[in-house]
Amino acid sequence: RTRENMSQRRAAGPQNNFAAAFGGGEPLDSDKILNAKSRFDGAVMAHNYAKARAAVQELEASESKQDEREVRKKANEKRKSGDGSIVTTGWTCRTCQKKTTFKPASCIAARHDVRQQRELKNDKRAPGTRK
Repeated sequence: RTRENMSQRRAAGPQNNFAAAFGGGEPLDSDKILNAKSRFDGAVMAHNYAKARAAVQELEASESKQDEREVRKKANEKRKSGDGSIVTTGWTCRTCQKKTTFKPASCIAARHDVRQQRELKNDKRAPGTRK
């Protein structure tokens, strides 16, 4: 074996082996190699899409829960501020005869008869009349 033959074999050998790995001894197409896709590419894309869709659905669910809470909150505010709603104006201890604007903890702890004073807000009826 001469040196020239060995250098020719080395130059041709690795390319032939590399080309054979991609389907034979045909010339290599660099665009085909650079744009080659994995055989698992479709499965990976489906998995990524499923993950993204799950995240979107989770966000949509949390938004809908928040919207429902806001609707209920507005309904409660409307109900509380509407005509005829009951408002606590103070507290009365019937045992000590104290009247306060706050809940008297000392009277409650002493087991006194504590009652709330309530009145109807925006009541358009005459006082002392029933519906």
